[in-house]
Amino acid sequence: MTEPSQSPSDLVAERIKKTRQKRGFTTTKALAQRCAEIGAPQLTAPVLMNIESGRRDDAGRRRRNITVDELLALSLALNVSPLSLLTPKDDLATVDVTPSLTLEGEALGKWIAGREPEFAGVPPFDTEDSDTFQWEADLPAWRRVEILDERLQRDAEIRKSFRRTDALRAEIERRIEAGELPADVHTAWKWRATTDSWTLTSPSGECVEIPRPESED
Repeated sequence: MTEPSQSPSDLVAERIKKTRQKRGFTTTKALAQRCAEIGAPQLTAPVLMNIESGRRDDAGRRRRNITVDELLALSLALNVSPLSLLTPKDDLATVDVTPSLTLEGEALGKWIAGREPEFAGVPPFDTEDSDTFQWEADLPAWRRVEILDERLQRDAEIRKSFRRTDALRAEIERRIEAGELPADVHTAWKWRATTDSWTLTSPSGECVEIPRPESED
C-alpha cells in the first residue's frame, strides 16, 4: 500500500525522530543535551517534542513547522547530512513541495543536491536565465566543480567506448579478410562485451572470443 504524501515539515520531523532513535537518543531530553553541547541550547526537550509532533490542531494539521536553523542544528547534532533529513528513505515516497507539486524522494533529493530539476506540470521560466547553464551558474562553486568533473569523466568514458568500438571493428574486418569469420558477422551474430574480451555468437551457437587490445585505453 502506498503511503500518503507528506509535507516537508512532516517528512523532516519523521526523519528526525527515526534518526534520533537510531543514534541511541531514546528521549528528546537526551537529544536536547546533545544540542546544547553543539551550541544549540534553544532546542530543548519540549521544543524537540513539538518539532516531532507538530503540535497538531484538532483537525490533525501541523501547527509547528521546522525552520532552516533547526534543520541544520539537528543535522549536526544527529551527525547526518541535511539531505538525509530532507528526503525520504524510500525513493518512491512522495513529498508535497507545494499544494500543486508532489515529488518522489529521488527527484526531491537530486533537486536539493544541485541537479537540474525536471518538474512535470510546473510552468517554465520564460526568461533567458532558465537554461541549464544559468541553473548551474547559480550553484555554489564546489558543486559547479563537481559537475565539471562529472562531465569530464563521462566524456572520457564515451571516448574510451569509441576507441573500443573502433578497435573491435578493425579486428573483425581483419578476421573477415583472413577467412576466420563470415561476412555476415555484423548482422547475423550476437555480440556481448565483457571486461577482457568481446564474445561473438553465431546463429548456430558457435562462440568466438576476441580479446580487447591492450592499447585501447
